[in-house]
Amino acid sequence: MFEIYKMEYDFEFITAADLKLYVGMGILSQPDCDKILGDGSHEESNEKAEVQA
Repeated sequence: MFEIYKMEYDFEFITAADLKLYVGMGILSQPDCDKILGDGSHEESNEKAEVQA
C-alpha cells in the first residue's frame, strides 16, 4: 500500500492530513507515513512559494 499512497501524495490526490488519518485508521503505518512525508511536504512547499511571491 505504501507505493499507492506515495504516488497519490506525489500527484497531490491526497494531503499530509489524509495520510495522518490513514495512520489513525490503521491503514498506513507511521513509518511509511514518515517516509512519504519525509520526501518533502507539498503543503510546506506551497506555503514557501506563496511567501516568496
